[in-house]
Amino acid sequence: MLREYSEGIRLCFNNGNFDSYLVTVNGYAILDSEFLEFFKSYGLPKLVWSTILEISAQINKNNINLSNFKTPIVNLQTTHPIANGRLKVSEPILFDTYAACLISEEQKQGTKLGKRIKLLAAYQVLFEDYAPEKAAKFSTGKVWKDLDKLCKERGF
Repeated sequence: MLREYSEGIRLCFNNGNFDSYLVTVNGYAILDSEFLEFFKSYGLPKLVWSTILEISAQINKNNINLSNFKTPIVNLQTTHPIANGRLKVSEPILFDTYAACLISEEQKQGTKLGKRIKLLAAYQVLFEDYAPEKAAKFSTGKVWKDLDKLCKERGF
């Protein structure tokens, strides 16, 4: 377990298909498209992007949990549906969950892109008018060097 919240929400790493870093909230695996929908729903791309960068700056290969992670506070006082609409969570829980997903990407064995793969999808949704589903699947089947170039062109 990574964090437990007063709302009865439990954020955990579980065993997935490839490793032990499948991020779940109350047992539900969270989809990239759910984060991207959340980010897009704000309608404030620069604010959301700066928050994503604040989260990302705290995550590296040495993180294996959220023990030193400081949740950014944006204070839009909203809740968002996740787990295919089964749960509604507060903004801090969603940011913590996104941080856990970045940790998961950094911990993937043999990764060349790490968390940048998630940053690319968020950037595409926020600034390049990609639909969340399209951005979530964009990297599938692509060569890491091509994705690396796209990340670098966008400054990360």
